[in-house]
Amino acid sequence: MTGSAGEFVSTAHDSDIVEEIARSRRRAKGSFRVTFTLTWVVLVGILLGSLLLAGKIDGAFIAKWAPYILGGVPITIFVSVTSIALAIILATLGALGRLSRNAVVYGVASFYVSSSAARRSSSSCCSSTSRCPRSGMASRRSRSSPSGSPRSRSTTAPT
Repeated sequence: MTGSAGEFVSTAHDSDIVEEIARSRRRAKGSFRVTFTLTWVVLVGILLGSLLLAGKIDGAFIAKWAPYILGGVPITIFVSVTSIALAIILATLGALGRLSRNAVVYGVASFYVSSSAARRSSSSCCSSTSRCPRSGMASRRSRSSPSGSPRSRSTTAPT
């Protein structure tokens, strides 16, 4: 409601509405958490159940190697967090550099962004061969036409 000078005047009804909205948001948040947790429990249960049914879990192996594997968890977490932090910093610097009006800064950022994209696209062992020597799987190039160019995706029937 508004008073005579146009200022907001609260009523008891307004506070009831605000409290109801807050309760509704808490219920929705709790419901989301329960659904999320149950989804994870079901998915992990399906995964473990299928591994157990297929006989793919070797208890002796797990008992023998679990301490060694678990000993590497802190190092793995440290390396992952450090890599993510470094990637965020470099990505932010690259993005800000691409927004710069300074030609040198823009040039360095563009070079960095372009070279990192080129590294990602050529990192596959199968980029220039028709079959991957490690897995024997066909690369994208071998699924194209004999000339090496992608097949046409026309919708017309061949003549």
